[in-house]
Amino acid sequence: IDIDSSGEFPHFMSWVLSSFSHLVCLWHKLDKDRSMALHRQAFMNGMKQLAYPGRTERLWRLLDRGMTGSVSFLQFAPESGLELAAFRRWVHQKVGSGQSLFQVLDEDRSKSLTFKEFTQGCKKAGLPAELQHTMRTLFLVLDSDDDFGQDTIMEDEIRVLDRWKPPAYLWAEPDYEAKERFKQALCSKHNQNPLLAWRRALDTGGNMRVSFEEFTIRCKALAAKGFAVASPACGIASLYVAFDERRCGWFTFNDWHEASYDGFRHFVKSCREEAGTVLEFLTNVQLNCTEAEDTGGSGSPTNQAVGLTFSQFSTAAKKFGLSYQDRYDIFEAFQVTRVSGAGGKK
Repeated sequence: IDIDSSGEFPHFMSWVLSSFSHLVCLWHKLDKDRSMALHRQAFMNGMKQLAYPGRTERLWRLLDRGMTGSVSFLQFAPESGLELAAFRRWVHQKVGSGQSLFQVLDEDRSKSLTFKEFTQGCKKAGLPAELQHTMRTLFLVLDSDDDFGQDTIMEDEIRVLDRWKPPAYLWAEPDYEAKERFKQALCSKHNQNPLLAWRRALDTGGNMRVSFEEFTIRCKALAAKGFAVASPACGIASLYVAFDERRCGWFTFNDWHEASYDGFRHFVKSCREEAGTVLEFLTNVQLNCTEAEDTGGSGSPTNQAVGLTFSQFSTAAKKFGLSYQDRYDIFEAFQVTRVSGAGGKK
């Protein structure tokens, strides 16, 4: 999790409340096409036009934690997003669509709904008690006028309930048995190496997290290749939410395999303490091995090494207190290509 040690987010929220009264009002100013999503450039341009006094780039990184290049309404305003998602689900179960709801609520056929009409109409239609305290926020979200406190919703505005497709994982029940079958099968496919399975099959972008959208794509690709556990009877959403128990839209390597994560985290921490970065540590090990093996007393290498063997890597990393299995798994996951024989792998 990207912890905001800079205090940028509290600064942002203070600006929102003083300038717009509500986070949803700012969203309406930024989401000009009512798509319920913001791409990075639209966000940057919009915040510049609104003269945001903080660090916009830093703020974007805090919002786009999945590093997808876009931020949904659910990510931007999580509490309001969850309330809207729950309301949308009730609407579609009750009357089929946002447009149908408008027709039910607009009893005087004025082509608009006041807050009183909206509230009383929804309660009359059987809005669940747990959603009734969210009526003010829901009305504000549906009313796309820029300013806080607008008193009418038009028919076109309520159609956002039909255009917006909240992610399926919000409602899916986790299937932990499907999760274990998937994890065991994927690790088995990758030499019983959880880190290798993570890097090659799930986190192919190297972000150390996998979003729901990415997971869905990976599972469909695996299933197309005959990997049956990637298309479980419970559905991909139920499989996914067994990993993402917080339902935040992504899960990490720690969520994937805690024991393997602990070993890898210790390795990375040790490399940083000794050399600054993992790359610097590996480079230093390679240089030391090259000088020891390829110098003819001249003090400089006669050949450029092409990489590290497992034996060289294992010897250098052993001082970190890592088990042999951890060292082997990390080395194997770092490889660009697979070569049989641990001693000769590079």
